Amino acid sequence: MQVGYFVGYKGYKGTIQFDMEDSVYYGGLVDVEDFVTYHAKSPEELYDAYCKAIDDYIEFKGKVEK
Repeated sequence: MQVGYFVGYKGYKGTIQFDMEDSVYYGGLVDVEDFVTYHAKSPEELYDAYCKAIDDYIEFKGKVEK
């Protein structure tokens, strides 16, 4: 179930979704070339996971582009 979006962390946007069957929040970055996802048990933890996914993605892109 789509809940909303995270915006503004280092210019990236990510989805906020909730799986009622597994009681887990999850999402993915939008408008990026790669498939980047994150998940957590609470909205607060999901935001932290979203930020970490972006930091990891930026680091990954830096290594690939060299």
